[in-house]
Amino acid sequence: MVRRIAQLIALTLALLCVPAVVAQDDVDPSVPKNEAVTFTEDLEGALAEARRRLEGLGADADESQRSDLSRIVTLLERRVLLRDQGKSVQEGLAELEATAGKLASDLEAMERDGPEQPGPYTILQLDAVTDELASLKSQVETSEATVEAATLGLADARRQLESREAARRRFQEDTGSDGSSVARSRARRIIDEETGVAARTVTVREAELRRAELNRDALKLKLDIQRARVRWMKANVRFEAEHLKSRLSEITDQRAQLQRQLELVENNARFAETTWFNTRSRLTEITTEDPELTEEVEARRIAYEATREEQDALSKAIERLGDQEDIWRRRYQLVSEMPELETLREWEADARARIAVLETERRLDAARLDEVRGRITALSNEIAAMEAPADGDVAWEVVRWIERQLEGSRETAATLDTRVQGADEAIRAQQRLLDEIGQQTAHVDISERLGELWSHVTSIWRFELTSIDEQPITVGKIVIGFMILLFGLLSSRFLSRMLGKRVLPRLKLNEGAAAAVQSILFYVLIITFTLFAFRAVNIPLTAFTVLGGALAIGVGFGSQNIINNFISGLILLAERPVRVGDLIEVDDLHATVEHIGARSTRVRTGDNVEVIIPNSTFLEQNVINWTLTEDRVRTKVIVGVAYGSPTRDVSKLLKRAVEEHGRVLKSPEPIVIFADFGDSALVFEVHFWIRMRTIMQRRGIESDIRHRIDNLFEDAGIVIAFPQRDIHVLGGGKPVEVKMVAERSEESDEAPGGAGAAASKK
Repeated sequence: MVRRIAQLIALTLALLCVPAVVAQDDVDPSVPKNEAVTFTEDLEGALAEARRRLEGLGADADESQRSDLSRIVTLLERRVLLRDQGKSVQEGLAELEATAGKLASDLEAMERDGPEQPGPYTILQLDAVTDELASLKSQVETSEATVEAATLGLADARRQLESREAARRRFQEDTGSDGSSVARSRARRIIDEETGVAARTVTVREAELRRAELNRDALKLKLDIQRARVRWMKANVRFEAEHLKSRLSEITDQRAQLQRQLELVENNARFAETTWFNTRSRLTEITTEDPELTEEVEARRIAYEATREEQDALSKAIERLGDQEDIWRRRYQLVSEMPELETLREWEADARARIAVLETERRLDAARLDEVRGRITALSNEIAAMEAPADGDVAWEVVRWIERQLEGSRETAATLDTRVQGADEAIRAQQRLLDEIGQQTAHVDISERLGELWSHVTSIWRFELTSIDEQPITVGKIVIGFMILLFGLLSSRFLSRMLGKRVLPRLKLNEGAAAAVQSILFYVLIITFTLFAFRAVNIPLTAFTVLGGALAIGVGFGSQNIINNFISGLILLAERPVRVGDLIEVDDLHATVEHIGARSTRVRTGDNVEVIIPNSTFLEQNVINWTLTEDRVRTKVIVGVAYGSPTRDVSKLLKRAVEEHGRVLKSPEPIVIFADFGDSALVFEVHFWIRMRTIMQRRGIESDIRHRIDNLFEDAGIVIAFPQRDIHVLGGGKPVEVKMVAERSEESDEAPGGAGAAASKK
């Protein structure tokens, strides 16, 4: 990037110092003979010569020549303008550099010696300096945006210069003979002038960027000086009771003055409202359109609106004077006596809440001000567009009332602008109070902070949420109730498990009954701890008499499925139609039972997928329990052989394949059944018994037996059938002729007589 900038600077210097070389035989006598890219020549003379040659063109002159000369004149005028602009910017740079140097020395003096006026300082002086500091901060932000805009402008100017230089080089390399040499000379002159304008624009933009940076640096120095002044004044500020009394007296006088103004404005508002109402009544009484009366009604309405806005502005100002009194009293207490930390927090919360309200009011007033300004612009344009009517003309009265509308709108805009400024001043006053509170709280010791934290905790702990029978329900009681419930849940689970593991087995209960007793004990303990938690929170059970009945009805309808599943779980635990470890089949789902809960049962499929099944499913649907009483099941393998196969031999081979498998039970014996004459095969079924704990065990045995059947059939020459279909073609009783035609190759097609050879093959 640095190398590219260095190349660009070198190119610009060359452009500024090296005159353009034009061949003598290509010179257009109508083009002024000055150096296009040199900034030291007499631009005024070149411009005057170009204008003279343009004016000297006759009526029969070439249009392209006239256009080129006009373009050259325009470019020379821009160069003169840029030169003057550059001189002005350069003069400003010198002044800004001098100002920056002076400000730097002033900053050193301010940090070393303090303000010129020695202290002590009053609180009003400190407020004035603080307001100046806020204004300087805003100016620095604006200067930063100006520097950014100047940087973007310089980058754009440099891109334009690069583009013009590239066009100039392409023109020099173009040695074509298109057009006359005179026209080419004019074109080259235009390119040179455009390049010169682009180069001068870069120079001006660089100067503007430098000026923006110097202005920003100067403002930053002023900001640092003001900050140092504020620090000095804060260290030596004096706020006594006389100052507070004087300030409160001024606020009282301002309030009295505003009250008198408000009374006057209220009278004006009532008069304006009456006038507007009467004029509007006159407009509704007439039957024909009256432009003058229509505009008068609008003018009266805007006048009434202006008085109402002024009335609201005075009311807001009086209200804010009350805030000013509170602010000054609190600021004095911060200096004279150290309030408690809790009080400071309350003041801080009040100030922040008031700032939020003021910002909302300011946004609304600013939006309203923009609306009124738009109306002012529209009315001004409307008046300017209307022709000046003659005296006595009806249109003159229309214009007069429109001007009255414009006047009322301007009064409304001025009032709204005053309200916006008042809101800004009120926000600054609240912010000053916040800053001073922050300075006080920053010096609070750790004991007070811990005390504040503990007070917050206790206030939250004692915060009353509601009350029942004059008994408060606080946050602390709710927390205690939840802790009791959590302890009860853990204790109920522990006690029920201990009962199920150590006590119930000694009572010789079966596994299902023991699980049911354990679950019932768990829920009884949960209910007991819940009632105890209600008692700790001071929630009487009588509060649930009416509410409990309504809740029971609602819960009964809304949670009937849950209750159904819960009762079904108890039945499953008692009757044990399904046990942990059983292999079951529900809706084509084969899985092993892993856990039977109060609401649902968890099973695991052969694919290691856990499935949650509601307990009511086992009582409402058909459930196959493959291992309920024993694990012996009968299964079968179906096979189809081709027609014509020896059926007795097939039966023997099937029985042999089953008997040879080691996991097939010998008793009951396997049975082979000739099941059906199928469409494509003779269907046989071999039934046999196995012991099965999982579905994959059965499928594995069936797979082994199918492998063995295939081997035995292959050795015996018995064909396992596959689907067959006979196709009957109806052709009127005539046979269908079928021909075999050899594939024709490309060589046979290209060879002489290839077509004939193919025909003979057919």
